[in-house]
Amino acid sequence: MYRMKLELSAVRGALVRLLGVAERRGFEPTSVVCTTIDATMRVEMTVNGRVDVGLLVRQLLKLHDVRTVEVCS
Repeated sequence: MYRMKLELSAVRGALVRLLGVAERRGFEPTSVVCTTIDATMRVEMTVNGRVDVGLLVRQLLKLHDVRTVEVCS
Protein backbone atom coordinates (compact mmCIF):
# COMPACT_ATOMS: atom_id res chain seq x y z
CA MET A 1 0.00 0.00 0.00
CA TYR A 2 1.34 3.41 -0.98
CA ARG A 3 0.14 6.86 0.12
CA MET A 4 0.74 9.65 -2.37
CA LYS A 5 0.33 13.43 -2.42
CA LEU A 6 -0.16 15.08 -5.79
CA GLU A 7 -0.80 18.53 -7.20
CA LEU A 8 -2.76 18.84 -10.43
CA SER A 9 -4.10 21.64 -12.55
CA ALA A 10 -7.78 22.09 -11.70
CA VAL A 11 -9.12 21.32 -15.16
CA ARG A 12 -11.97 19.12 -16.26
CA GLY A 13 -10.98 15.45 -16.51
CA ALA A 14 -7.65 15.72 -14.66
CA LEU A 15 -8.75 13.53 -11.75
CA VAL A 16 -10.29 10.94 -14.08
CA ARG A 17 -7.04 10.73 -16.09
CA LEU A 18 -5.05 10.34 -12.86
CA LEU A 19 -7.19 7.44 -11.66
CA GLY A 20 -7.19 5.83 -15.10
CA VAL A 21 -3.40 5.78 -15.28
CA ALA A 22 -3.18 4.31 -11.78
CA GLU A 23 -5.56 1.47 -12.66
CA ARG A 24 -3.96 0.74 -16.05
CA ARG A 25 -0.55 0.46 -14.38
CA GLY A 26 -1.80 -2.18 -11.94
CA PHE A 27 -2.58 -0.03 -8.90
CA GLU A 28 -5.97 -0.09 -7.19
CA PRO A 29 -6.97 3.28 -5.72
CA THR A 30 -8.46 2.62 -2.28
CA SER A 31 -8.78 6.19 -1.01
CA VAL A 32 -8.87 9.55 -2.79
CA VAL A 33 -9.25 12.94 -1.08
CA CYS A 34 -9.24 16.00 -3.30
CA THR A 35 -9.34 19.69 -2.41
CA THR A 36 -9.31 22.53 -4.91
CA ILE A 37 -7.73 25.91 -4.21
CA ASP A 38 -7.79 28.41 -7.07
CA ALA A 39 -6.37 26.60 -10.13
CA THR A 40 -4.76 23.73 -8.18
CA MET A 41 -6.14 20.39 -7.04
CA ARG A 42 -4.39 18.77 -4.11
CA VAL A 43 -4.96 15.03 -4.06
CA GLU A 44 -4.09 12.52 -1.36
CA MET A 45 -4.43 9.03 -2.76
CA THR A 46 -3.80 5.58 -1.34
CA VAL A 47 -3.20 2.75 -3.81
CA ASN A 48 -2.55 -0.97 -3.55
CA GLY A 49 -0.21 -2.58 -6.03
CA ARG A 50 2.46 -5.22 -6.40
CA VAL A 51 4.44 -3.31 -9.01
CA ASP A 52 7.18 -0.83 -8.05
CA VAL A 53 5.54 2.51 -7.25
CA GLY A 54 8.27 4.28 -9.23
CA LEU A 55 6.56 3.09 -12.42
CA LEU A 56 3.34 4.81 -11.38
CA VAL A 57 5.16 8.03 -10.42
CA ARG A 58 6.90 8.21 -13.81
CA GLN A 59 3.64 7.62 -15.67
CA LEU A 60 1.72 10.20 -13.63
CA LEU A 61 4.37 12.85 -14.23
CA LYS A 62 3.84 12.39 -17.98
CA LEU A 63 0.28 13.71 -17.63
CA HIS A 64 0.34 17.41 -18.51
CA ASP A 65 -2.10 18.25 -15.68
CA VAL A 66 0.11 16.70 -12.97
CA ARG A 67 2.50 19.18 -11.37
CA THR A 68 4.02 17.19 -8.48
CA VAL A 69 3.95 13.64 -7.12
CA GLU A 70 5.22 12.65 -3.68
CA VAL A 71 5.18 9.11 -2.29
CA CYS A 72 4.72 9.28 1.48
CA SER A 73 4.82 5.56 2.32
